[in-house]
Amino acid sequence: MKVSEAIARAVAREIGDTPIFALIGDANLRLVGALDLHAKAKLCFARDEGAAVAMADGYAQASHGLGVASVTSGPGLTHAATSLLAASRMRTPLVVIAGDTPRENAVGLQAMMKIDQRRFAAACEAEFQDLCSVATLAGDIRSAFHRARTRRAPVILNVPLDLQTTDVADGWTYTPSSAPTADPLAPSGVDVRRMVEAIERSEKPLILAGRGAVWSGAREELMRLGDAVGALLGTTLLAKGFFDASAWAIGGVGGFMRSARMDLVREADLVLAFGAELGHFTTQGGSLYGGRTVIRVDLAPHEVRHPSALTVQADARETAAALCAALAKAPRNGFRSAATEQRLAVPFPGGEPPPADGRIDPRKLMLGLNGLIPKGARVVVGGGHFWSFPCNYLSPPEDGAFLCPLGAAAVGQALPFAIGVAMSAPDRPVLAVEGDGSLLMNIQELDTAARHRLPIVLVIMNDSALSAEAIRLRLEGYDENLAVYPTPDFAAVAKGFGWKAETIHADVDIAELFHTHRWHYGPLLIDARISRDIIVDPVAVKDLSRKPR
Repeated sequence: MKVSEAIARAVAREIGDTPIFALIGDANLRLVGALDLHAKAKLCFARDEGAAVAMADGYAQASHGLGVASVTSGPGLTHAATSLLAASRMRTPLVVIAGDTPRENAVGLQAMMKIDQRRFAAACEAEFQDLCSVATLAGDIRSAFHRARTRRAPVILNVPLDLQTTDVADGWTYTPSSAPTADPLAPSGVDVRRMVEAIERSEKPLILAGRGAVWSGAREELMRLGDAVGALLGTTLLAKGFFDASAWAIGGVGGFMRSARMDLVREADLVLAFGAELGHFTTQGGSLYGGRTVIRVDLAPHEVRHPSALTVQADARETAAALCAALAKAPRNGFRSAATEQRLAVPFPGGEPPPADGRIDPRKLMLGLNGLIPKGARVVVGGGHFWSFPCNYLSPPEDGAFLCPLGAAAVGQALPFAIGVAMSAPDRPVLAVEGDGSLLMNIQELDTAARHRLPIVLVIMNDSALSAEAIRLRLEGYDENLAVYPTPDFAAVAKGFGWKAETIHADVDIAELFHTHRWHYGPLLIDARISRDIIVDPVAVKDLSRKPR
């Protein structure tokens, strides 16, 4: 047995039926071939290495499990830089099996492709596990998978070409790394007492749920806690829709809020954040929670830049349950009043005149999609000026999820990420929303979705421009048309890849497209020609700090 075959057998024991997203090149050819021949792995072949890693990221985030990808050496690995950085900053457990050039005597093309892959991994904020020798083979593989799972990080398992063909002794066996099986981390008694004291001092608490609360399954416990303390219930963008069943839900907290709900957040004197990073958008650059007491509950807390913050390292569900048990039995009113109900009932502004250019109003397009998405579907939203519209107006359906592949604030990731999401549960539809300029960065992956007949509806918010850049150019006094380009015929391109596709204008009923298309028939692309007259600056930071009374 060769090292490449041993790796395949070990990977099979680590991941079971988890798919491997790959693109074959010289340095990982034997590895992928062995995975197919000896491990019978479920292989999904991408058209770009960066897309393969983005697919594995989407799979891991949607399944709450481990993602696996394989790429070739040198320039193959460097293509994956953006996706590796995004996965690292989203704390995605990921193993990237990367071929490497020979350790010694690399000649010809191999010499041209040789880079220091360890240093490259560090630049992408990914961890690195070298396959050092036959003697350390099992330990090196086990370490890569164990670190990915326990540290929640992308790990590059580096496999040099000259080692792949080395013989492994007869009788070689592999014991897989053990996945974390410990009971959920409960808060300490001291932390519970401190949190109860802060709650009892507060008059108007806000409960903020992030992705960690979703993964913990903490919805019922947090809603019970909200009832007990009279709290409003808000979410980060990645937990969008989590509290929609509650009359006291205020939606996503931060710059995408309705003004009436922003005012309510300003009145909160205590923020209880569960599984929420409290990053740039949720805190509006750190301005939103000034003067409040902030308590952050997370399994791996990041630094919180608030002098009054209490950081509790614990599971969101366990902590919410402990607080419910520790609080006085008589519920507190807090925000829960008829006056608050009236303020929550204020709708988004409506009745705006149609855009003067005759194109689709992106706000109405997103609102129109809300009733068309099947139960359990996942919504994937890419980055760019357009993302403000789905973030404001589009909600995940019942039992669905809202995912944004923006760990590195990079546009163009939505399509490959959505493919990984779809591969995690092929019976659950995926609605992906992407921009025209963004799609062109990974448009080759239309082929991957078509080959696998994935249940994806891809809505292109097509305004024939890089609108975020056009806005900035105009504000800086430059010609905005530097970022305005004639649009391709995306429907024709998608049909060439094997998709069903339609181009829609302001007078087209998008509901009819959804009613005639069956998600399980394969992917559908909708090229929606939206107006550039409706402007939301997605990078503006509003100062939402408490205002003087």
